[in-house]
Amino acid sequence: RAAAASPAHSRELLLEAATIAENELGDVPAATRCLEELVAHAPNDVTVMEKLAALYRAAQRGSDLLALRKKQLELAADADERVRIRLDIASVLEETGDADARVAVLEANLRDDPRESRSVAALATTFEALGRWGDLLTLWESQAQFADFAGDAKGAAALWRRSASLAEDRLGDPARAISDYERATDDPSALRALADLYVRRGEPLAAARAGERLLETATEDERVDVLLRLASAYVAGNDAPSARRKLEAALAERIDGRLRSALANLYRLTEAWAPLADLLVSEARLADDDAERAELLQEAAGLHLDKRGDPAAAI
Repeated sequence: RAAAASPAHSRELLLEAATIAENELGDVPAATRCLEELVAHAPNDVTVMEKLAALYRAAQRGSDLLALRKKQLELAADADERVRIRLDIASVLEETGDADARVAVLEANLRDDPRESRSVAALATTFEALGRWGDLLTLWESQAQFADFAGDAKGAAALWRRSASLAEDRLGDPARAISDYERATDDPSALRALADLYVRRGEPLAAARAGERLLETATEDERVDVLLRLASAYVAGNDAPSARRKLEAALAERIDGRLRSALANLYRLTEAWAPLADLLVSEARLADDDAERAELLQEAAGLHLDKRGDPAAAI
């Protein structure tokens, strides 16, 4: 009488039968039955489970795949393995349209690995599709905090910018947007957006404070634009002296037509006729065209005569 096959031998026979059925006979249902029998007798056999999962997926047997993955999840002791399994579950749930269950699975992944990028991306996509903007904002803010804790300043700044933009555009919460922009730690893009937001809120001096911080990090190519916006903010906030100091200091360091024009307009606005006349004279010295030079000098002389009543200075 033949001895009964050992469990290991039975496993090999069923695996071989499944392989033949799938690859040589093209009988996927038979291969599936072989693997299901193996799982029933050896529920901890990861190799067999993965082969069966592949067949379920190929046959679009979503409910069976979910049941198998949930069984694997119960057995998984390793966090990375649980994350991998849940990602597959989330993929199946996306196909079935069970958004709430998908969210729960992905959030469980983030409890195992708070910065797991695939889970974060999938969760963000799901929240966006559902229009759950508050949840999406909380997700980006939490990810920004994790990046801060990890010392990833660049990544954190990008996430704070993203959350701030979402707070303003989708939730209409400018106070939260400002708070998030402020946490971007002097990131130039965040500071520009922050200054723009303050301007839209009618808070020009707060915009100027953001502009001052932006000026500290601006490149040479950016400085003129930043200075012009900064001066404009000071003027809008009724602080023309600060705008004047910034423009005069900048022109002392570099020759720039836009800065001269902004300062000239400021002098006219504040009726600072003597400095305006001096600026016109200095501009005339730089003019290449004789007619332009004469026109500038004539305007300067007119200021001394008509606005200041100082004919001696007009000579």
